[in-house]
Amino acid sequence: VIQAIMFIFKSLALQCVPFLPSIMPPFLHVLDKGEPRLRHSLFVQLTVLTSIVQSHLSPFFQEIVALILRHWRAHLSPILRLIEKLARAAPSDFKVSYFPQILPRLLEVLNPQASHLLAGSAEGTPSNPPATSNETPPLSAPGGPVNDLEISENIGGLASLQIQVVHVLIVCGPAVEDSVYVVVPALIRLLEHGETALDVKVWIIGLLAHLILLGPTFEHYAGPRLFLSLQRVLRNSSSSDKNRKFGDIVVYCMGAITYQLQEGWLSYKYLLDSITQYLASEHVATIDQWTEMISRSERMTKEVVESVLSAEHKSWFTDATEALSASTSNTKLHVNQQNLRRAWEASQRSTKEDWLEWMRRFSIELLRESPSAALRSCCSLAQAYNPLARALFNSAFVSCWNELYEPNQDNLVRALETAFQSDTIPAEILQTLLNLAEFMEHDVEALPIDIRELGELAQKCHAYAKALHYKELEFHTSPSTCIEALISINNQVGQPEAAVGILKYAQWHHRNVIQVKESWYEKLQDWSNALELYDKKLIETPNDLEACTGKMRCLEALGEWEQLADMAKQVWTQVDLVRDDNTRPMKKSLFDESLVKTVGLLGARACWWLSEWQTMEQYVSGVSSSGPSMGALTGTPSSTDSELGGLCGLYKSVLAVHHNQFEEAQQWINATRKELDTTLGALVGESYLRAYNTMVTLQQLGELEEIVEYKKICVLKPEESVAFKRHMVNTWTQRLSGCKRVVEVWQHLLAVRSLVLSPHEDIDTWLQFASLCRQSGNLTLSLKVFTHALAVHSNPNIEDYRTSFSPMSFSSFGYSEKDHYRVAFAYLKHLWTVGAKPKALQDLGSLVETLTRRPNTGNSQELVKCQLKWAEWQMAIHEQQLDKVSVPSVLTALKNCTELDPNSYKAWHAWALMNFQVIEHESTKPVPANTDNYIVSAIEGFFRSIALGRSRWAANVQQDILRVLTLWFTHGHKTDVHSALNAGFQSVSIETWLIVIPQLIARIHSPHPRIQTQLHRLLCAIGSQHPHALIYPLSVALKSPLEVRQRAAESIMNSMRRNYVELVEEA
Repeated sequence: VIQAIMFIFKSLALQCVPFLPSIMPPFLHVLDKGEPRLRHSLFVQLTVLTSIVQSHLSPFFQEIVALILRHWRAHLSPILRLIEKLARAAPSDFKVSYFPQILPRLLEVLNPQASHLLAGSAEGTPSNPPATSNETPPLSAPGGPVNDLEISENIGGLASLQIQVVHVLIVCGPAVEDSVYVVVPALIRLLEHGETALDVKVWIIGLLAHLILLGPTFEHYAGPRLFLSLQRVLRNSSSSDKNRKFGDIVVYCMGAITYQLQEGWLSYKYLLDSITQYLASEHVATIDQWTEMISRSERMTKEVVESVLSAEHKSWFTDATEALSASTSNTKLHVNQQNLRRAWEASQRSTKEDWLEWMRRFSIELLRESPSAALRSCCSLAQAYNPLARALFNSAFVSCWNELYEPNQDNLVRALETAFQSDTIPAEILQTLLNLAEFMEHDVEALPIDIRELGELAQKCHAYAKALHYKELEFHTSPSTCIEALISINNQVGQPEAAVGILKYAQWHHRNVIQVKESWYEKLQDWSNALELYDKKLIETPNDLEACTGKMRCLEALGEWEQLADMAKQVWTQVDLVRDDNTRPMKKSLFDESLVKTVGLLGARACWWLSEWQTMEQYVSGVSSSGPSMGALTGTPSSTDSELGGLCGLYKSVLAVHHNQFEEAQQWINATRKELDTTLGALVGESYLRAYNTMVTLQQLGELEEIVEYKKICVLKPEESVAFKRHMVNTWTQRLSGCKRVVEVWQHLLAVRSLVLSPHEDIDTWLQFASLCRQSGNLTLSLKVFTHALAVHSNPNIEDYRTSFSPMSFSSFGYSEKDHYRVAFAYLKHLWTVGAKPKALQDLGSLVETLTRRPNTGNSQELVKCQLKWAEWQMAIHEQQLDKVSVPSVLTALKNCTELDPNSYKAWHAWALMNFQVIEHESTKPVPANTDNYIVSAIEGFFRSIALGRSRWAANVQQDILRVLTLWFTHGHKTDVHSALNAGFQSVSIETWLIVIPQLIARIHSPHPRIQTQLHRLLCAIGSQHPHALIYPLSVALKSPLEVRQRAAESIMNSMRRNYVELVEEA
């Protein structure tokens, strides 16, 4: 990974800077916490990276320096090289912030007795460090270039480290200036030490000369001290050590001293003579020239000093002071098109495994032959980690596509078309290739592949967004061929309005050439219209298997299980006969196996709901024996085959569970999961929403496994079965609360649970399902819930919903005493929705009377709900006209609700609202009646509902607050109303009024003293706890042209001033 990253950085140089925030944190984490044997190589790579991005790495300097200090001894040599790069990358930042932290460690290495560092460094340095092309060049001997420093093999380990430190100090020259009084003594101690290697001494003398030339204020170091040190070093060195390079560097240092002292040089004639006696004659001549020049009062310059250096010595200092430069290699790499052609060849692929290997090899080869150095560097890593090859597939394809000759491009397109047309290619590979086509169309150029083929493929692997795009393009050229597909796809992507719009467009603009099909309404989920059209078509062609299948789908969606079962039986019988007799009216040419399977599975589903297990088993067996087996379907990406295979496996699992064949059930559950795996992967790639139905099927499989476990416990440990079932039902309830409130989803899940759980045991869930059907407009299925699952007696004619429903029939429901009232209430809501409003209202009144007469046995909640609904229906059936409503009876019922459940927001809100409506109604009469009692009741009710509201920001609660204000400002001057308001203000929190401050300020100058006093008291209370909410509206009111508003605002402002002087003065 690191090698690939470094190759990319070296190839792109500064173009990679934006990616540093993503790369550096994990890089530094691996360097710190990774394997110690790799840390040496990582420090080397970090050095290379620093030289590439330079100062752009400065945000990470703090973490890097911390790592340097933490691993100093273990990896000293690569760390010293890294320090050089950091110092050259950002000299000013390094000098101020980081060099002071590193300097003590550098001085530790310059200690003559620092041999203990060798052990730590040896431990951290791998015996065979990883060979990489990115490794920083080794250090060079003295006299070699500083930036390519190399250490002679003859130099000991400690000496090489000390040379590296001196080299670091040369590179950090400006940073050393501030610490020269610490650095120079350490250098001189090491210089004069008898065991210091001569090469180290050469570097030290060079560094001292360099520092002298940098800092013009070091005169007391450049005087006798350095003269004496040089004299002692020369005197103690053996004659074999006095080579040319050593003499050159000594003369260079003396020249630096001369530059520093100028005419003061002549004062040290005695010391000069003691030094020159150890130098070669040419070096003595050079020093004599300098003495003569200064004697003539000429100034010594840096140029004169540097003239004594050889070329290699000069490179020490010139290279050390040069800034780093990053080079970028943008040269395109050669693409071997023959290798690519062999990789994309697809003619011999026949199995799922063949295609997986084809995709793997093609992806790797695209990276290997990519002309982009960054992509090619990822090839080795992609071979070890295949997801990387998939992630880079589009980019690698584009980079190679642009380099291919036209014949090779044509050949590649034919290979892709071969893949698209294969029946065995996995859906995930199709999804990848479709993503490639989309990427090419969006960012480069569209692949020369027919959009009709791409659209069909996208539908095939459930890539509905892509399918919609391609079908919309096709619509411009051939609208008649893709109307149904557009309707279906728009529904799949959650755009039902667009689906309806497509249908209307076809009817309006193409009615002469396009005939509306039954399946279009089916795609729109308009099951009633679709069923009507299918019935008409079957009258004309009774043996049309496609129309029969469509009608059966409509019956399934509407919950007409008996009709569906009867029709499935008829069609299945004809299908069995036609297989053996070609003379039958339904010829083999008129149907295909997928439709036969659909008929069988729809019949199996109806039998499941009707508990006709033997017939269900016949259907499932017939589906399994026709066409390809489930094992064969596993590699097939066809959406129809995959869905049918999954349903077949699910139904076989259900049958096995029902017959207590637990091992077989588990096998089918596992097989069905495997069947759905490919489909789920493709759908999740689009979105979770589009994969939801498949997720529901998987949840059904999971709950079947729970049922198997429960049944096993019933056999093996019957004493634990009750507790396990209770826990299982609670889990199912929680799980269902997180599911989408869609009839189809709930229907599928309840079908599985019915295997061990009767509706009487799960009455809450079934009542919720009935409510969901009613709210969704599926009234037929809502009725089925009551007549079949919940066993409510109804007229067999489903068109007549006005059933005989009286309190005497409650005992026939078969529920507990508490549950049958809930079922009755839910059924009455169904009757109201279907239009039987008078009957529903009458029977609800009877139910209320029955519950009222019953002793208090915990039915208060049901009675409250019934009375609230009765009052609501009383108003609705008379179209909110109070003259036609028995107001006293409604108010009595609502008052009873508040007494039965004092903590019910709905009860208090409904009672207060009814009183409020009476007040408004009376106010419109020419001679209004006395409504004081209604006003007080409304105020008390609204205050109570406000206190019970779950959030003061809820719309209903805000409406209640505004109604209180209306009553207050209209009737607040009355004594009873005034008292009710005072009590109400004490019952709600002060934060309640924050959302109506503008309305309160607007009435601040009310002419009624009682209202004004109450309002001022309330505003003062708000201002004491929330002054910022009140200060601005009050400051505006102070500027009002009305004097009475000014006085009122000023009074409240003075009250606030007592606690918030600064805030008020600022306003």
